[in-house]
Amino acid sequence: MNRFFPAVLACSLLVVVGWCLGPSLCQGCSSFVFENNGYAVFGTNYDNTIRPGLLFVNKRGVAKHSFTADLPDEPFRWKARYASVTFNVGGYQHAWAGMNERGLVLSTMALYGTEPPAPDERPSLDWGPLWMQYILDTCSTIEDVIAADSLVRIVHSVDHYLVADRSGNAAVVELLDGEMVIHTGDDLPVKALTNSRYQTVINTWSAYSGSCHLLPDSERRFCQVADRVTEFQSTTSEAARSAAFDTLDLVGGGSRPWNIVFDTEHLRAYFRTDEHPSIRYVDLQQLDLRCRNPALMLDIHEPLTGDLGNHLFDLSYELCYDHTLQYLITVGDYDDDTPELLHSWIDAITGFPCYSVRRPTGRRSNPGGP
Repeated sequence: MNRFFPAVLACSLLVVVGWCLGPSLCQGCSSFVFENNGYAVFGTNYDNTIRPGLLFVNKRGVAKHSFTADLPDEPFRWKARYASVTFNVGGYQHAWAGMNERGLVLSTMALYGTEPPAPDERPSLDWGPLWMQYILDTCSTIEDVIAADSLVRIVHSVDHYLVADRSGNAAVVELLDGEMVIHTGDDLPVKALTNSRYQTVINTWSAYSGSCHLLPDSERRFCQVADRVTEFQSTTSEAARSAAFDTLDLVGGGSRPWNIVFDTEHLRAYFRTDEHPSIRYVDLQQLDLRCRNPALMLDIHEPLTGDLGNHLFDLSYELCYDHTLQYLITVGDYDDDTPELLHSWIDAITGFPCYSVRRPTGRRSNPGGP
């Protein structure tokens, strides 16, 4: 018997459609990687007319699954090996950007013309944001991310992605003409991404270096970021974070709906928003990341400062429901069946069970580790 009942399937598609409509409201997002003394400092901005957002601390050891399946009773399943902090637009498990406890970081930008792979022998993941959470749950290096392409296939996406690991290795992941295209190593001369195909903006930057102001918006932003990335020299962590926020100001024209800087050396996620411009942060090393306790969350626009560890609260079904409902209303994907379908959906994603996992190695001690 198929346990993934029609209501959950229907709502998963509803949320997918809502997410796919979201980037049509996008003003322009940019991401980049500074390599600072052997660590990645990853900057990303979310310039979108949809302002509400939630921060989640996702615990390790949670068993998860996809919501569509190519064969009955065979959804794609995985267990979260790593905990992560994510910034979410559409709601819980809908990562827009995030960093896990091994320092793997990624963010997403709208890319018109995205074409995910056709069905094949690989199991499927419903949409790009869930794929992003899967990557944070299971990968610690760029090599892991590349290998994941052979394990699972994204069904729906309108985005491309910039990914970096703790040491500063990076990759651009795009879904073009039904294939996953990955730029890394020598094929990634600049660790940055905006809202145009990577090869297109690299060619444009090479041709127009020094004349960024003459270019269309996405190409202009890439050119500005590429100049900053190639000119960056290692400095103190504080100065590197400041340079990252300055770069986000530059490409955002002073707009800062969400500005996020991930410091992989200290495993901290720093951010500010237009509603509350003070910089605050979440420190993964200071949190209990075991799934015996609920996931943690916070409204990203809360007027707080400094370390947010004591302000995070347990995952709330009601807040997750209300946030996603408002998101779907905002993007125009709401009808009379939406509330009932959404309750089924939130029941499913907040009901992922907890299993113990061995503590990840190769990182600093976590006081909450099992």
